[in-house]
Amino acid sequence: MKKSQTNPYAALDQPQVLQFLFHPRRDYPGKAVSDKEYLIPVDQDIEVGAAFHLADPSFSNILFFHGNGEVVSDYDDLGPIFNRQGINFLVVDYRGYGKSSGSPTVSSMLLDCHKILDFVITELKNQNFTGSLTLDDPVFKN
Repeated sequence: MKKSQTNPYAALDQPQVLQFLFHPRRDYPGKAVSDKEYLIPVDQDIEVGAAFHLADPSFSNILFFHGNGEVVSDYDDLGPIFNRQGINFLVVDYRGYGKSSGSPTVSSMLLDCHKILDFVITELKNQNFTGSLTLDDPVFKN
């Protein structure tokens, strides 16, 4: 297979590979989280779902990309637990998961995370949240 000059992950974006890498699950229709929900624009006509469990502007912030087969609302009960520990918890879906539009690919996942991070930084700044920001992604842990 020839390596793409413009997209080094193109070989992984083939349907025969994607069927084993991603297990998207839609969220329950009408299910709403108790905290603020977002649809983060990542591409033309594509939005990624998120829920920000924000308790205090001075708390540290964790941006959490959930595991495969999970959705943002799976973490509704954990948000308040993080908040009680002095942490704002921001959990994000991938394309095709939860309330997100689109379909997941390796390329889109890697590109979207940068746009999501930019959105989160801007949103925290706009709301005057001053705590540090930590990223946690179980998919890419060593």
